[in-house]
Amino acid sequence: GLAGGTGTYAFLAGAGRVMGNAFVVRQLFLSTPRAEKPWLDHLFEWIEPASGFVTYNGKRFDLPIIQTRAILNRKDPLAEEKGHLDLLYLARALWKGRLPDCRLGTIEAGILGVNREYEDVPGWLVPQHYADFLRTGDARPLSGVFIHNKTDILSLASLKIFTAAILKGNAGSFDDLLRSGDLWASRNRLREAEKLWCLAGKHSSEDVTKVCLRLAFAAKRRQRWDQAAELFERSLGNRSTQLAALVELAKIFEHKFCMYEKALEYAEEALARHRENRPFAEVGRWSDTRGDLLKRIERLRKKIADRT
Repeated sequence: GLAGGTGTYAFLAGAGRVMGNAFVVRQLFLSTPRAEKPWLDHLFEWIEPASGFVTYNGKRFDLPIIQTRAILNRKDPLAEEKGHLDLLYLARALWKGRLPDCRLGTIEAGILGVNREYEDVPGWLVPQHYADFLRTGDARPLSGVFIHNKTDILSLASLKIFTAAILKGNAGSFDDLLRSGDLWASRNRLREAEKLWCLAGKHSSEDVTKVCLRLAFAAKRRQRWDQAAELFERSLGNRSTQLAALVELAKIFEHKFCMYEKALEYAEEALARHRENRPFAEVGRWSDTRGDLLKRIERLRKKIADRT
């Protein structure tokens, strides 16, 4: 985009869609700001037949600019009911922390195995190149911007296909499948979540405790207490899942099974594990968890004493 007296406006818009057996990319270049309304008309004509569209950070950047420019040109903005999938948020859910960042170029190289071999135009130079074009009519310095834009669109199509395959369990690594299950669970789609977690477990027997912990929480949400307890037990073999599993076992054995002695064993073991975690934990959160465990232990001891 280019900043002007009426805000930021776009001078190049690219969009691709499937037509027959081909994926067709169309790029619309704004040759002069005076032609912005017909430029928007062409762009909307290209987008309107689709039931929705896919972007990368379009929710915060591309779409607000296009909608604002439409309003300023006394044109109806894109219909709000049109579906919009911003793949940036999906990419963060799947790969944040596993890559240096979630820029599209990083996702291309780290996930799709695509390396852009052309010399890219630095983002800070793009507005200057367009301003020069408006003054001189020479568009050659902008050729790299067109290539970059087209590559973005092709990458979006590839990323959409790949993420859809992961979310269906048809592709992806152990971590991809595990996080896909987490994503389904966050939307209360437990059946899909459990399917993805089980597939992840088949990928890696070493990390099966992470799978068991997630399946245990799903069983807890379904109030399947015997199944949840068994799965939490199976989560005890890994240090990263041990504390959470012990706390949940203490809760289940106290409140659902009324087996206070066993619940006390789990609670005291959880407190011991929690003390070991102190050097690595946030102070406030560590203190809160410790306080909760101490209250639970005190309550359980009282229940046991009252019963005897």
